[in-house]
Amino acid sequence: MKTKHIIIYSVLLALLISVFAFCALNVDAAGETSGQCGENLTWRYDSDTKTLYIEGYGEMTEYLQGYAPWTQYRDDAERIVLPDGITFISGCAFENFTAVTEITVPNTVTSMGSSVFSNCSSLKTVNLSNNLETVSAYAFSCCASIESIVIPDSVKVLETSAFTRCSSLKYVDIGAGVEEIDSAFSRCAALESIVIPDNVKKIGPFAFMECASLKYVEMGDGVEIIRTQAFAYCPSLEVLKLGNGVKTVEYEAFRTCESLKAVYIPVSVEVFELDSLAQCKSLTDVYIASPAVLRIWRNGNDGYIPSVQRVYVTPEAAEQVSCLRTDIEGIDSEYSEGYYLVYPIDIWNTVAVEHNYDENYAYDHDSHWLQCNGCGKKEGETFHIMETEVLKEAEIGVAGLLREYCHCGYSHEVGTPPLMEPEEESEAPLPPATEESAVLEHVIISPQPMPEQGDSSSAAQASPVLMLIIIGAVVGVLGTVLINAAIVVLIIVLVKKKK
Repeated sequence: MKTKHIIIYSVLLALLISVFAFCALNVDAAGETSGQCGENLTWRYDSDTKTLYIEGYGEMTEYLQGYAPWTQYRDDAERIVLPDGITFISGCAFENFTAVTEITVPNTVTSMGSSVFSNCSSLKTVNLSNNLETVSAYAFSCCASIESIVIPDSVKVLETSAFTRCSSLKYVDIGAGVEEIDSAFSRCAALESIVIPDNVKKIGPFAFMECASLKYVEMGDGVEIIRTQAFAYCPSLEVLKLGNGVKTVEYEAFRTCESLKAVYIPVSVEVFELDSLAQCKSLTDVYIASPAVLRIWRNGNDGYIPSVQRVYVTPEAAEQVSCLRTDIEGIDSEYSEGYYLVYPIDIWNTVAVEHNYDENYAYDHDSHWLQCNGCGKKEGETFHIMETEVLKEAEIGVAGLLREYCHCGYSHEVGTPPLMEPEEESEAPLPPATEESAVLEHVIISPQPMPEQGDSSSAAQASPVLMLIIIGAVVGVLGTVLINAAIVVLIIVLVKKKK
């Protein structure tokens, strides 16, 4: 009985302890919780106000996705309060806080990790630090309720997908310090217009790709390169004016902008990939001020943009493309705002009677040629005929230097090896001459040719030792023959006697 009672009491005690533990967990979850989140930072969650407080100063501990200590409250918290004094916010720190509607990043913050506020679907108002240097990758991605954002002047780079899929974002104010926009605003479906200030130098790949409502783009003169598919698949974009500093437009930069009707290409453009406007089905008017682009277009673009009906060029561009005929009747019939119409007049792929060849040769390391300033045609290409000029004579232990040059202007320098020091002659006295040394000297100075097979005159000049060997061999053979003959004779005599 005692054993039975002990077992019953043990089970009851275990159940009682479990109930108390469960109640304690519920009280803890319903009440305030806290912990450390940096060397000088702490956190606490107030369940009554549904507020997550970060307190202290310095850098926050770096957390992996889903491992921040307050992650369990991400569905309930409605406010996040960050302290003045915090300098770094961990990546993924407040990811998926779906009930938070507003966030203020204190001015003491200079950097944030990636995805720091991503998927905060109710977030509408964002106030960024005035000392923030970079808006990190995916920082506010998929924040579907953000309607506007102001990028502080302190920010230099908007990283990959920083605001991608912010489907309600309509207004963006890019600060005066931003130099590079990566794929920061791709798939922002509500964005209608964008003004890119002069300080921006690079628009990265996919920067504004698939912005379905984007109609107007004003580009500053500081932009130098527009990367691949930067504005691709923006079906509402109607007019495009590139900045006056753009040098390169990469392939498919504006692909499938189906509403695009007019494109203005400034004189600064040096590289303009033809397929950058591929599938722009409504594009009818192209304005070209760049001679480089005019050369590309006049060599045929129908395969890429069959919808183009009118091409306008500036007189300055046409003058530099000298093979473009300007004596066709009607070429000046349409002239406005510094452009005149050159297409659909049958002018593409036509050349002037004479090319305008440059007076100076163009060359590479193999050959030289004259080149037309208009169409780039080469004339008289031939290999270099090099002449040599001594720039520095070679000396003992010191290399020399030559210049090889061609009349076309090409030249290069060639090093020559240093001179070697002459060998010193021996001053030791010669030994007195003897008959043997005289013979030896004669043999060394006047060596005899080796005898050839079958040459009796050569055999006569063989050494005495060799002659003795030959005589000995002959005597040996004769002796052997005589002995054998004597033995044969002796045998014959003995045979006769027996008979």
